[in-house]
Amino acid sequence: PDRMAHHRLRHAVIDVTRRTYATTTTAAYAPVFTNALLVIKTTPIAEYTSLIGSGELYQSDRYARVKERHETHKSSVNAIKRMLSDRGVKYRCVERAALKAESVEGCDLVIALGGDGTTLIAAHEVRSTDVPILGINTDPATPSDLAKLYLTNVCLDERRSTGHLCAANRFNAEQVLDAALRGETKPARLTRIRTTINGRELEPALNDVLIAHPSPAAVSRYSLKLPAKEDAYFHIRSSGLRTCTASGSTAATYSAGGCLMPYDSTDMQYMDREPIYYDHAPPPSSAGHRFYKRGETMRLRWNSRVGVVYIDGAHVKHDIMLGDDVEMSSDGPELSLFVSPWFKTMRESQGKKLET
Repeated sequence: PDRMAHHRLRHAVIDVTRRTYATTTTAAYAPVFTNALLVIKTTPIAEYTSLIGSGELYQSDRYARVKERHETHKSSVNAIKRMLSDRGVKYRCVERAALKAESVEGCDLVIALGGDGTTLIAAHEVRSTDVPILGINTDPATPSDLAKLYLTNVCLDERRSTGHLCAANRFNAEQVLDAALRGETKPARLTRIRTTINGRELEPALNDVLIAHPSPAAVSRYSLKLPAKEDAYFHIRSSGLRTCTASGSTAATYSAGGCLMPYDSTDMQYMDREPIYYDHAPPPSSAGHRFYKRGETMRLRWNSRVGVVYIDGAHVKHDIMLGDDVEMSSDGPELSLFVSPWFKTMRESQGKKLET
């Protein structure tokens, strides 16, 4: 009986998704974008299915939930493909893990189908503002999810992606996509962080860059060059350091006590993580938190034996070692990103607060 109930629920979810994306007529306008690249999230369903096939995992409630979310994501992706075909937009598809810079060639629009993670990874391979990105959250958290699922009577976190960087979700994708294809909405120009290790440039960061020892229990040691002095370094021991853009200022930096920034700010915000200042005399006036203007470069020398540079989360990372020189600035290539009204209004209101 439980399996039958789940079967009916799964098909009900798929039917709702289909009805949400139902299109009635071919678009009666000439789209401003004609060649799209669809960057598609890979769900964990294949891994779960493989574990069941090998006998390492039996059918479980968790597998049923993963499968339900996979079906929702898959139905959303198929619906977006139908929308584009109905509007005369050619498209190519690439799995998120297989995305390369060459994948973007010949495209005038990148559509990221997944959540914030897929949008961020797609952004790493787009270096020109001539090719905007439109993120669509294919399995979003509903208002009910956000209000209730942070506290439940089971020890499972079933919250979905909130999609802060996505312009649309599966419920309003058709409306948002049509507005973009008609040219009624324009993408925002967003600042990104340029990071180099010993002169080698890494992927541009849209959200943030975290540098830390690979063990969360270890101390990170680094020497930060003081911007106003030629050969002066401030030596720091902490849990690492993080820089962020305006786009990323609502994420980990804000949770750690940082400041929200207006979305069109070109500054880079910097924070030490859990710094050890008790043995400094006097302690730093900035208390390990400051802003770098565009054109200013933050320079540091890594003093721990090993370390990791994380670009926009855990998916993209680069190893560093003792003596490596790292530079960061907000001079990275700007990104054209279609954003939701919330993305702008939240940061615009915060910008007014900062001005006053």
